[in-house]
Amino acid sequence: METCRLKNIAILILLLLNAVLLLLLGHQHLQARHSAREADGQLRALYAAGQLALDDSVDLGQQPLTPLALVRREEVPAGLELERATVEDIILFMVKGAK
Repeated sequence: METCRLKNIAILILLLLNAVLLLLLGHQHLQARHSAREADGQLRALYAAGQLALDDSVDLGQQPLTPLALVRREEVPAGLELERATVEDIILFMVKGAK
């Protein structure tokens, strides 16, 4: 009887802890949305102060596109193949080129 009661209390404590953590996560999400809206408004005000207008359909929160870099592989003859480079390829190219 005592063991069941202790198990129930432990489960209840864990459920309450999960609820508190969920509330904290929700609060953090709301703060992030609020700060993003505030930054959006400040950026639009900055553009307006510079006499520039942004279209309302422009989403300032959208992530920018990742830049692409083209490098030549040493094994392939020049001009035959170019490929999308990874960060590691670029670093290796920079290190080999520095030697």
